[in-house]
Amino acid sequence: MQGSKVLIISERVIDVKPYHIGNNATTWENSSIRRYLNGEFYARFNSAERAIISTTIVDNFGNRLSGVSGGNDTTDKIFLLSIDEANAYFTDDSSRIAPNTMGDPAWWWLRSPGVAANYAAGINYGGDIAISGSSVSNGGGGVRPALWLNL
Repeated sequence: MQGSKVLIISERVIDVKPYHIGNNATTWENSSIRRYLNGEFYARFNSAERAIISTTIVDNFGNRLSGVSGGNDTTDKIFLLSIDEANAYFTDDSSRIAPNTMGDPAWWWLRSPGVAANYAAGINYGGDIAISGSSVSNGGGGVRPALWLNL
């Protein structure tokens, strides 16, 4: 909780998508998954729900391990967690484990870059942070959205 806002993170992996269409260098700012979350996904909320979803300035830090830039900060309604946020909001690996909609363990994307500009970090099946990440075109990555709600 921050003031009159509370962070909501989906309990489950709600979808499976590539981070970006095409295996080229990208950042959160230009990613296909960001367009999906703040477009088609956000549109699924009704007008009353959209009215209480806060617009958030999202810090897009680079990957300290690889030195890859995270790009420009963005203004979003819906976002993925960063490496730092995944560390801050979850106490250990087991708390980061997220099942998919079928109840099976799933790995999920973070918005932070991975080991190269065409990689994005994620959370592995066992809940550990995959700082090196996976190719942004990997279609098996889970989507676990986060948003801030105005109370």
